Amino acid sequence: MPAAHAAEKQHVTRVVIEDGTRDVWREFGNDEGGELDAKIAFPRADVVRVVVQHGRHAVRIRMRFVDLRKSRHDESQDFTSFIETSSGGKFLADVSGDKDHQRGRQFFQGKNGGARPCARMTHRINYVTNVVRVRIPRTCLRRPRWVRVTLSNVLDTTLLGDPVDYLENPHNRRAFPSARDETRRLYRG
Repeated sequence: MPAAHAAEKQHVTRVVIEDGTRDVWREFGNDEGGELDAKIAFPRADVVRVVVQHGRHAVRIRMRFVDLRKSRHDESQDFTSFIETSSGGKFLADVSGDKDHQRGRQFFQGKNGGARPCARMTHRINYVTNVVRVRIPRTCLRRPRWVRVTLSNVLDTTLLGDPVDYLENPHNRRAFPSARDETRRLYRG
Protein backbone atom coordinates (compact mmCIF):
# COMPACT_ATOMS: atom_id res chain seq x y z
CA MET A 1 0.00 0.00 0.00
CA PRO A 2 1.49 3.42 -0.95
CA ALA A 3 2.50 5.68 1.95
CA ALA A 4 -0.10 8.33 1.01
CA HIS A 5 -2.92 5.79 1.28
CA ALA A 6 -1.56 4.41 4.55
CA ALA A 7 -1.47 7.92 6.04
CA GLU A 8 -5.08 8.56 5.01
CA LYS A 9 -6.18 5.24 6.49
CA GLN A 10 -4.82 6.48 9.82
CA HIS A 11 -7.41 9.26 9.71
CA VAL A 12 -5.15 12.23 10.32
CA THR A 13 -7.06 15.00 12.09
CA ARG A 14 -4.35 17.66 12.33
CA VAL A 15 -1.52 18.99 10.20
CA VAL A 16 1.33 21.36 11.01
CA ILE A 17 2.92 23.35 8.20
CA GLU A 18 6.32 24.90 8.87
CA ASP A 19 7.22 27.67 6.45
CA GLY A 20 10.54 29.46 6.13
CA THR A 21 11.00 33.19 6.31
CA ARG A 22 11.89 35.65 3.57
CA ASP A 23 9.43 34.18 1.05
CA VAL A 24 6.95 37.04 0.67
CA TRP A 25 6.28 38.23 -2.88
CA ARG A 26 5.80 41.91 -3.75
CA GLU A 27 3.42 42.96 -6.52
CA PHE A 28 3.12 46.57 -7.63
CA GLY A 29 -0.40 47.44 -8.75
CA ASN A 30 0.89 49.81 -11.41
CA ASP A 31 3.09 47.18 -13.05
CA GLU A 32 1.75 46.04 -16.37
CA GLY A 33 -0.23 42.92 -15.67
CA GLY A 34 0.48 43.18 -11.94
CA GLU A 35 3.79 41.37 -12.25
CA LEU A 36 5.43 39.90 -9.17
CA ASP A 37 8.78 41.60 -9.01
CA ALA A 38 10.63 40.17 -6.05
CA LYS A 39 10.70 37.59 -3.30
CA ILE A 40 11.63 39.58 -0.21
CA ALA A 41 11.80 39.63 3.57
CA PHE A 42 8.63 41.38 4.72
CA PRO A 43 7.93 40.15 8.27
CA ARG A 44 4.45 41.68 8.56
CA ALA A 45 3.09 39.29 5.90
CA ASP A 46 5.43 36.35 6.50
CA VAL A 47 3.65 33.31 7.92
CA VAL A 48 6.02 30.78 9.52
CA ARG A 49 3.79 28.12 11.05
CA VAL A 50 0.23 26.93 10.51
CA VAL A 51 -1.80 24.35 12.39
CA VAL A 52 -5.04 23.09 10.81
CA GLN A 53 -7.23 20.77 12.85
CA HIS A 54 -10.51 19.07 11.92
CA GLY A 55 -12.20 18.58 15.27
CA ARG A 56 -15.52 17.14 16.40
CA HIS A 57 -17.29 20.48 16.08
CA ALA A 58 -15.12 22.74 13.93
CA VAL A 59 -12.17 23.19 11.62
CA ARG A 60 -9.58 25.32 13.43
CA ILE A 61 -6.79 27.22 11.72
CA ARG A 62 -3.92 28.88 13.57
CA MET A 63 -1.38 30.98 11.61
CA ARG A 64 1.77 32.38 13.24
CA PHE A 65 3.55 35.31 11.60
CA VAL A 66 7.04 36.74 12.00
CA ASP A 67 5.81 40.21 12.99
CA LEU A 68 2.08 40.77 12.53
CA ARG A 69 1.16 44.45 12.81
CA LYS A 70 -2.02 46.46 12.97
CA SER A 71 -2.96 48.00 9.66
CA ARG A 72 -2.19 51.64 9.02
CA HIS A 73 -4.55 54.13 7.37
CA ASP A 74 -3.79 52.92 3.83
CA GLU A 75 -3.63 49.16 4.45
CA SER A 76 -5.68 46.01 4.78
CA GLN A 77 -4.64 42.41 5.31
CA ASP A 78 -6.60 39.31 4.29
CA PHE A 79 -6.14 35.83 5.72
CA THR A 80 -7.83 33.37 3.34
CA SER A 81 -8.69 29.70 3.75
CA PHE A 82 -10.03 27.61 0.87
CA ILE A 83 -11.70 24.45 2.14
CA GLU A 84 -12.61 21.39 0.07
CA THR A 85 -14.81 18.75 1.70
CA SER A 86 -15.47 15.03 1.26
CA SER A 87 -18.90 15.78 -0.22
CA GLY A 88 -17.42 17.93 -2.99
CA GLY A 89 -18.14 21.21 -1.22
CA LYS A 90 -15.79 24.14 -1.74
CA PHE A 91 -15.77 27.02 0.70
CA LEU A 92 -13.89 30.25 1.27
CA ALA A 93 -13.36 31.61 4.77
CA ASP A 94 -11.73 35.03 4.85
CA VAL A 95 -10.71 37.28 7.73
CA SER A 96 -9.51 40.79 7.01
CA GLY A 97 -8.15 43.59 9.13
CA ASP A 98 -7.80 47.26 8.27
CA LYS A 99 -7.42 50.50 10.20
CA ASP A 100 -11.15 50.58 11.01
CA HIS A 101 -11.40 46.87 11.83
CA GLN A 102 -8.20 45.93 13.67
CA ARG A 103 -10.01 43.02 15.30
CA GLY A 104 -10.94 41.84 11.82
CA ARG A 105 -14.01 41.24 9.72
CA GLN A 106 -14.98 37.84 8.41
CA PHE A 107 -16.60 36.50 5.28
CA PHE A 108 -17.75 32.99 4.40
CA GLN A 109 -18.77 31.84 0.94
CA GLY A 110 -20.02 28.61 -0.57
CA LYS A 111 -19.03 26.75 -3.74
CA ASN A 112 -20.53 28.76 -6.57
CA GLY A 113 -19.83 32.18 -5.17
CA GLY A 114 -23.14 32.34 -3.37
CA ALA A 115 -23.00 33.83 0.08
CA ARG A 116 -23.54 31.14 2.68
CA PRO A 117 -23.99 32.54 6.14
CA CYS A 118 -21.89 31.05 8.87
CA ALA A 119 -22.93 32.98 11.95
CA ARG A 120 -20.90 30.79 14.29
CA MET A 121 -17.60 31.24 12.43
CA THR A 122 -15.19 33.11 14.71
CA HIS A 123 -11.72 34.57 14.46
CA ARG A 124 -9.11 36.36 16.51
CA ILE A 125 -6.16 38.45 15.39
CA ASN A 126 -3.59 38.77 18.17
CA TYR A 127 -0.94 41.35 17.31
CA VAL A 128 1.03 40.67 20.51
CA THR A 129 1.59 36.96 19.83
CA ASN A 130 1.57 37.34 16.00
CA VAL A 131 -1.21 34.76 15.66
CA VAL A 132 -4.43 34.65 13.61
CA ARG A 133 -7.02 32.05 14.62
CA VAL A 134 -10.10 31.04 12.63
CA ARG A 135 -12.80 28.59 13.72
CA ILE A 136 -15.30 27.30 11.16
CA PRO A 137 -18.11 25.13 12.56
CA ARG A 138 -18.57 21.80 10.78
CA THR A 139 -22.25 22.65 10.32
CA CYS A 140 -21.22 25.48 7.95
CA LEU A 141 -19.27 22.93 5.91
CA ARG A 142 -22.22 20.45 5.92
CA ARG A 143 -20.53 18.11 8.41
CA PRO A 144 -17.90 16.58 6.10
CA ARG A 145 -16.06 13.36 6.78
CA TRP A 146 -12.78 15.06 5.78
CA VAL A 147 -11.49 18.46 4.64
CA ARG A 148 -8.47 19.73 2.70
CA VAL A 149 -7.36 23.32 3.29
CA THR A 150 -5.29 25.79 1.28
CA LEU A 151 -4.13 29.00 2.93
CA SER A 152 -2.79 32.38 1.84
CA ASN A 153 -2.59 35.97 2.99
CA VAL A 154 -2.24 39.33 1.27
CA LEU A 155 -1.22 42.66 2.75
CA ASP A 156 -2.46 45.59 0.60
CA THR A 157 -0.60 48.84 1.18
CA THR A 158 1.04 51.72 -0.67
CA LEU A 159 4.70 52.43 -1.33
CA LEU A 160 5.58 55.97 -2.36
CA GLY A 161 1.94 56.54 -3.29
CA ASP A 162 1.63 53.42 -5.48
CA PRO A 163 -0.49 50.39 -4.52
CA VAL A 164 1.54 47.35 -3.50
CA ASP A 165 0.46 43.85 -2.47
CA TYR A 166 2.60 41.51 -0.37
CA LEU A 167 1.57 37.89 -0.95
CA GLU A 168 2.50 34.80 1.06
CA ASN A 169 1.32 31.25 1.62
CA PRO A 170 2.71 28.55 3.92
CA HIS A 171 2.52 25.77 1.33
CA ASN A 172 5.41 26.69 -0.96
CA ARG A 173 7.97 29.40 -1.68
CA ARG A 174 5.88 30.98 -4.44
CA ALA A 175 3.37 33.82 -4.24
CA PHE A 176 0.32 31.62 -4.70
CA PRO A 177 -0.48 28.08 -3.61
CA SER A 178 -1.31 25.61 -6.37
CA ALA A 179 -3.99 22.93 -6.35
CA ARG A 180 -1.33 20.41 -5.29
CA ASP A 181 -0.45 22.48 -2.22
CA GLU A 182 -3.59 21.81 -0.20
CA THR A 183 -3.26 19.88 3.04
CA ARG A 184 -3.80 16.15 3.07
CA ARG A 185 -7.28 14.96 3.99
CA LEU A 186 -8.02 15.83 7.59
CA TYR A 187 -10.66 13.61 9.15
CA ARG A 188 -13.00 14.65 11.93
CA GLY A 189 -11.40 14.10 15.31
